[in-house]
Amino acid sequence: MVDIVRLYLRRYQTTDAPIFLTGGSWASVRSIMVADAALGRGIPIRGVIVSAEGLSLATIGSDSYYANLIPGFAVIAQAHGKLTADLQTDRDKVVCAGAGMGL
Repeated sequence: MVDIVRLYLRRYQTTDAPIFLTGGSWASVRSIMVADAALGRGIPIRGVIVSAEGLSLATIGSDSYYANLIPGFAVIAQAHGKLTADLQTDRDKVVCAGAGMGL
């Protein structure tokens, strides 16, 4: 990945342009690793934007990781009109019901 950045900068003669990397979820870890490798090769990285909404290394491998996903899935189902009538109109009730399923 660092070679792609280096080749791009050289090809388009933008070696002085500020470089920002971004990554979401699992790519957030990758963007940090790319930044470290780039700095090691003399490519200045101005910043890294990490959006790790889907990543929680502390809970991977435990049931709590998956249980914590249920309220979000419930809200998505509500947005797509896939819930029963009593849950379709009350978002707070959906979140509470989803959280209760994860317990």
